[in-house]
Amino acid sequence: MKVAIDVRTFCARPRVSEHAQAKALCHACDLGAGISCLSLGKILDRAGEFVKAVGYFEQACRLSDQQIGCQQVAEAYYDGIGVPKDPAKGLAILKSGCDANAIVSCHTLGTWLRDGKGTTARPAEALTRFDSACTRGWGTACVAQAELLENKAYGLPLDPAKAKALRELACKLEPTKFCAPAK
Repeated sequence: MKVAIDVRTFCARPRVSEHAQAKALCHACDLGAGISCLSLGKILDRAGEFVKAVGYFEQACRLSDQQIGCQQVAEAYYDGIGVPKDPAKGLAILKSGCDANAIVSCHTLGTWLRDGKGTTARPAEALTRFDSACTRGWGTACVAQAELLENKAYGLPLDPAKAKALRELACKLEPTKFCAPAK
């Protein structure tokens, strides 16, 4: 769904009466608030302004407080939306983020490696990346890691006991998402 936006005025001193939110987001992004850069990117993405959106996602990615920006940039390179298609660059962005301890990048990189997205499938490396995100408190990564240890299709040694422990950890980290409801 496209959102009607006059992108010419976006971050170019928009009139307060028409674009107060855009002006506030632009100002906050310029001051280094990654969430504001990410929000601008999402607004522009929904408006079909993909090149400009990627620019804001890249800015959010550079700011350490907004890891989702890196994921958005990586996906843009994988899909070739707003930037030339370059899955290897998307993978490199995620690796760089994960190496810098960004849990969202570690989880997303693990998913790409598990599924062979932008590379050949490498479940053992995916396991390591999921572990990196899980040990930093990302319950979704704990569950993904457990799934690798429970499914022989991935070619890894099965470890049901560790998988169970990972699912229990995910429940502790994100109870409303990963704990089974009481019967």
